[in-house]
Amino acid sequence: MNDIAAQTGFAVSTVTKVLRGDGDRYGIREATQRQIRELADKLGYRGSFFARALRSGNSGLVVLVTCTAEFPVRICTQNLVAQELCKRGLKVMTVDVTWELGLGRNMAEVLREVTALHPAAVLVGRIEGVAVDQWVGVMLRRGVPVVGMDYVNKLPIDQVYVSRRQVAYLQTSHLLELGHRRIRFTTGSGQDWLLSERLLGFQAALKEYKLRFTPELVTHLHSRVPDIFQVGYDAVRDSGWVASGVTGVTALNDQVALGMLHAFGEAGVAVPGRMSLVGSENQAAAAWYAVPLTTVDWNLKQQAELAVEWLVERMNGLSAKPRREAIQPRLVVRQSTAAPAG
Repeated sequence: MNDIAAQTGFAVSTVTKVLRGDGDRYGIREATQRQIRELADKLGYRGSFFARALRSGNSGLVVLVTCTAEFPVRICTQNLVAQELCKRGLKVMTVDVTWELGLGRNMAEVLREVTALHPAAVLVGRIEGVAVDQWVGVMLRRGVPVVGMDYVNKLPIDQVYVSRRQVAYLQTSHLLELGHRRIRFTTGSGQDWLLSERLLGFQAALKEYKLRFTPELVTHLHSRVPDIFQVGYDAVRDSGWVASGVTGVTALNDQVALGMLHAFGEAGVAVPGRMSLVGSENQAAAAWYAVPLTTVDWNLKQQAELAVEWLVERMNGLSAKPRREAIQPRLVVRQSTAAPAG
């Protein structure tokens, strides 16, 4: 930059502003900017984004920290958020800890590297662990705006999440409206808050129809293999649902539902003739299954738009109390559900 200043006769500060992309903001004439950029290209100048971040203490980056674990719904959310940030002219970096943890690294180490980027703001996806909560606390103390998406806890940050309670309620109430009374509700294992919300939604639908909840109505999916489709397949093979007279099943997600459809087909159980099945997430492939899947759309685009809107407001200095918004899903009825036979 000193060489460019010497050869053009402009001040180093002027050269710096132009090469940093701030020429228009500081009212520098277009001819001046063009002369500086042309010489910079001729001399082979390359700016260092991270050097500027270290010098200024703020990279201007919005860092999206996620843990997709290869779940399509999380990958879709991550992409929608990144696209929304780019629309607003923000620089985006995605850090998917799935990749890092898969290499044997620990969460705290990964998050320290994110801290070293000096992010201007942070969006946190669905990640569990004390290390993440502690790191978010560090970001807040540094004055970095943080918004959580399906990252639900008691931290003083804005949080936007899909109402899992309503997801399960819509799945169950649809089957009940069709006349099914022997229903099985499937959910993941563990004590995750969002999984607990799904169970509450199932119970609320039963109560509305004056049906008694018992633990036997719930099937916890235990993955013995990394293939989520086979989790659904194994659930049908191991459950004895058909023999016990079950006529309706809710699936944890559309991938699990596809595995179930395959198992029902192998067993000669017609869907929806003998068994009705409701998925969750409304993944793009759900409409193209051999039996198009009735499912619940999570309104992920609405979640992404609101999370980014709130983050931008915080970046612009909003100091209101932390906000929470439960995005409401909607039922998508296709051919995998019908009234129970007979």
